[in-house]
Parts: sequence; C-alpha cells; structure tokens
Amino acid sequence: MVLEEGAQIVADPNQPKPMTMLGHVTSSYWSENCGRSIALAMVAGGRERLGQTLYVPMTDRTIAVEVSDMVFFDKEGAASMADQAIASRRAALTSRGGSAEAILTPAPAATRISLRAGADALPALSAALGVTLPTRPKTSASSGQRHALWIGPDEWLVFDESEADLMGAAASSGTLHSAVDISHRNVAVIVSGPGADVAINSGCPQDLSPAIFPVGACSRTIFGKAEIILFRTAEDQFRVECWRSFSPFVFGLLSEGAADASH
Repeated sequence: MVLEEGAQIVADPNQPKPMTMLGHVTSSYWSENCGRSIALAMVAGGRERLGQTLYVPMTDRTIAVEVSDMVFFDKEGAASMADQAIASRRAALTSRGGSAEAILTPAPAATRISLRAGADALPALSAALGVTLPTRPKTSASSGQRHALWIGPDEWLVFDESEADLMGAAASSGTLHSAVDISHRNVAVIVSGPGADVAINSGCPQDLSPAIFPVGACSRTIFGKAEIILFRTAEDQFRVECWRSFSPFVFGLLSEGAADASH
C-alpha cells in the first residue's frame, strides 16, 4: 500500500467530522530496500511525535502510520550500496479523465528547472538553453520540445518534453544564475477540448478568453487551494503544472470542472 500524496493525517481516526488535521503526506513511494511503502509528510510537532502511530483516513479505509526518525534504514551502515536495490519512481497520475468537452491527460515526464537570472545573463542563458528566455509578462518561448515560461521579472520555468539535461545546459552558459531542478517536484495535466477553459475556470478566476490569454500565454496563478502554472498550448488546450503532492487534488477538481463543462 502506497499512501496517496496530499492525504491528510490525524491523531484520532474516530473523532467526529470535520476532523482535526495534523498535516499531510507530501511524497510517497514503495521502497524495495524496506519491503514496504515510505512517505514524507508535514506534521505539526513532528519531532515530538517520533514513534507515535498516526492515521491517514482514505475513502475506503484508514491506514495507521508510524512517525519515524529521518534515518530509518540501515542506521549502522552495514549494507553496501551494491546490496541496495534502486527504488523506482511511480507516476503521480496515471489515468485519463474528464469529459467529451474537456479531456484530462497526465503529461509525459519532462525535465524542469526553476531559473532565476538578471537581465545581463539572458543572452548567454538563452544561447545555452537553445530557447530565447521571454522578458514580457505572461509570455513564453518554445524551440521544439523545450519551452521557457515567464513567471516573474527574473524568473522562468523551463521544461523539456524530451527529458534533456537542462541543468547541464544552464551550467554551460558560464554566466551568473540560479537553477533548481524541479523535474520530480512538478507534474502536469493536459486539459484539451472545447470546454477546456470552462474546466479550468471551475477553480481559477483568470480570464482565459483568447483575446486576454492567447496561445503561448502563461501565468502563475491558483486553482482551488493549489498554486499552478498555466500555459496555453493551443486554442483548446492548456498545460496545468502543479506540485506533485497537490496533483490528486488538482486532477480531482479539474475532473469536476470537466463534468460541468459538458452540461
């Protein structure tokens, strides 16, 4: 059993609703080394709760979890790296959804960097990355499967759908910048169809009319309670980038919006 990322954590699963939440699961995986699932979570008073049993209420059952020390496997260092299996990363979203008017498709894996740089570094970075970093708000630039989205005056999201080495490319620029690899922090959902904008507007207040948000437009905005980066890739298609831990919430709310779009 692998916990759902974003799932809430409580101390007493039998308390009346609405339950008092202690935190939520931020990432969850199956560990071949441990022979069971492991997870990271934000928990109130976490250090004081080491060894305690907490609970994760799910739709069909409640799962008991133990708060453990950060080092919980081979504390003595007896196992060599050669003896340890490499854990595989599981996709946060695996199935399509939505409706005939708004189809939801988990985007394939991509490499991503969060890039910060001053104006003087842009020519060298653009040359190294092979895509011209846009300087106007709400704009993007693309070259093949590589895309650069303007997020702020000195900030860009750069992603490559062929999973090329963006960190290495940025480093080769030889200019001052900050690049953070967020390839596994983010996931994306492709929302397509004649009702794609309606589905997104179910949780996002932004004006998505073509005159205001044309093809190529992008912005960091909100969707329900989650921060997203929204990128219009076609007249009837959007890419919704969000943190991996919030992807079940975002996909679920998009599914409700997609259903509304079909009415």
